[in-house]
Amino acid sequence: MTVDARWAQLPPSLGPVLAADLDDLSKEVVAAVRTEVPLYDRPMEGSFGRGILLGVHEALRQFCLLVESRGRGDTGGLAVYEELGRGEWRHGRPLDALLAAYRVGARIAWRRFALLTADAGLGTHELVVLAELVFAHIDGLSAASADGYAAEQAEQAGERDRRRLALLRLLLANPVDVESATAAARLAAWAVPSRIQVVVAPAGTRLGFLLGADALFEDADPALALIAAPGAGAPLRRLLGLLDGTGAVVGPARGPDGGAASRDRAAALLALREQGRLEVPAGEAVHTEDHLTRLVIWADPAAATDLARGVLERLDDLSPATRDRLVETLRAWLVHGGERAAVAEQLHVHPQTVRYRLAQLRALLGERVDDPASRLGLLLAAEILTAPGYDATVPTAPDDDQGEDRGEPRAGEPL
Repeated sequence: MTVDARWAQLPPSLGPVLAADLDDLSKEVVAAVRTEVPLYDRPMEGSFGRGILLGVHEALRQFCLLVESRGRGDTGGLAVYEELGRGEWRHGRPLDALLAAYRVGARIAWRRFALLTADAGLGTHELVVLAELVFAHIDGLSAASADGYAAEQAEQAGERDRRRLALLRLLLANPVDVESATAAARLAAWAVPSRIQVVVAPAGTRLGFLLGADALFEDADPALALIAAPGAGAPLRRLLGLLDGTGAVVGPARGPDGGAASRDRAAALLALREQGRLEVPAGEAVHTEDHLTRLVIWADPAAATDLARGVLERLDDLSPATRDRLVETLRAWLVHGGERAAVAEQLHVHPQTVRYRLAQLRALLGERVDDPASRLGLLLAAEILTAPGYDATVPTAPDDDQGEDRGEPRAGEPL
């Protein structure tokens, strides 16, 4: 450890002179601190009073020993001041109050030391050096307290995070152990709301940072967060806005025992998104309740594929391009309730093209195209076959421009 050369500029005999009446000086410093630092204007009783008085007395004792040993003595270290910093955090006081108290103590101590050194015959240079060392000593104590304050803050934050993670896992269990969750919520200082909502996002998303201190979160794969449900309308839009750019999925709002259900639905939609089966802009945050149809259709992907192929198997022998055009037209036809103009506008084709394609569909599928009882199955099949990322691996005929598309009118062409 490097010793400050300024200590060698003071006579060692000055140490005992300065230490002549530390008890009285300590009490004077404490009285001044109570007067000048509002947060410490309280009776110096119990552990609080003992701690403050011990800290002041120890600081003065250490300084006198350093003078006597020319900076080389064993003063007992900085543990007392680190602990004072920790105590400030534990009691909810700002560190500024303790640092202000140190500055008051340095001023009072220097005034007393200056009076004592007058009798010791110190010259002007030594007095300047003594003043510099008094305030440098206080700076060192302040730094130790700041370290203790930060360490306690980090440790308590880490403990709080561990408790909140344990609570999150309890609330995501199915079923929820209500007694354990209630006890965990009390330890984590987190009030369980009447309605909760789970957010899932791709791994690496900092949900805790985005959603704030009131969120329970876990940096997992996928990232998870449990929040108080903000409600529908504008509050939900604000939540989605906070998450914009992350690709996050917000699950449905549920009661306190519905965390697992909210998480599972959100995770299912996130999986569809990652598979390319959810047609939304990249990074846009979405709410599961806006995409329930996709969730229902793809709850069992194998069943969805079997449904699509079973209902529309008569299209399998067409070329891929022709089949895709007919399926797209069928879906639009069913969605728009047979309004040919609306279908043509959606597909950007001429109404006559729509009529031509419907004729092909009726020839292949028969009366089912116009049968109300068959339309649900047809619409689901068309939704599945037109879904982003759908793998239509069925035997197909070669794509032949000379085949079924020959003569099909296009938008803008004369009939």
